[in-house]
Amino acid sequence: MTLLRLFLLALLLGGLAALAGQLSTSTVPPPAASGTDAPGAVPEPPPPLAGLAQTRDRPLFTPARRALEPAAPVAADAGRAQVLGKWTVAGALSQGGKASVLLAPVGGGELRPVSVGDELDGWTVVRLDLDQLVLRQASSEQVIRFEQPARKR
Repeated sequence: MTLLRLFLLALLLGGLAALAGQLSTSTVPPPAASGTDAPGAVPEPPPPLAGLAQTRDRPLFTPARRALEPAAPVAADAGRAQVLGKWTVAGALSQGGKASVLLAPVGGGELRPVSVGDELDGWTVVRLDLDQLVLRQASSEQVIRFEQPARKR
């Protein structure tokens, strides 16, 4: 049985060697050089931009082949939950089993993480859930709801 395997292996290797030799001896002519491929040849300049107006007006890779309308400017804080009128919810994190919400000042500035028990502008964070932050000041309570980002599929 072992002798038969060795024979078949030798036959296979011999066939591969013959095939490799046949491939290395075949010659494929090199592609013909065009005038622009010659050493020192200067390529043609691109067409002027004025001649590409139709491509700009009817873009190739948009389904309707119509130019896109510019989007209306959106404030950086648009759509974010506001906290006490001074902060927006920028994100949430969990470190070592302790959940925090990252708050950003409305006018811009450094992010501030807050957790349960922290004080924010005279209000105390009393609860932090996946979709809300609860603040308390004396007998008043304020619930700030925020959306979770859609999960990637």
